Amino acid sequence: MSKVISFRLSGERLERLNRVARSMSRTPGEAAALLVEEGLRMREFPAIEFRDTGIGRQAYVRGHRLPIWLLAGAAREYEYDIPAIAAHYDIRADIIAVALDYAKTFANEIDAAIRDTDAMSERFAAQQPHHVISV
Repeated sequence: MSKVISFRLSGERLERLNRVARSMSRTPGEAAALLVEEGLRMREFPAIEFRDTGIGRQAYVRGHRLPIWLLAGAAREYEYDIPAIAAHYDIRADIIAVALDYAKTFANEIDAAIRDTDAMSERFAAQQPHHVISV
């Protein structure tokens, strides 16, 4: 169930929200709701942060260039051996554990990001020229 709430923003904050909304191609209300959701998630899972990417806003391991969807894929390959994953990425095990908890909690979103990235990679590969080598 969703509920409408209202709050006041100073002129400067409202302008900042409007700029963010424009950059996201969203209304100020939609952008505010998204930013609140992301803020709540970062508070609950302090090892993650959100960044703009070619496929939209994505969760990343805070302070690293590692998207959560990529970490989730690696975790499957490592059979969720957190110390091994931590060693592979040179990231503390407690941070890996929190990031994987996020991936589990938002599994549908993470799976969709994996599918989107796979589709984008396939489109990119299809656009590359094919070289034929003859002998």
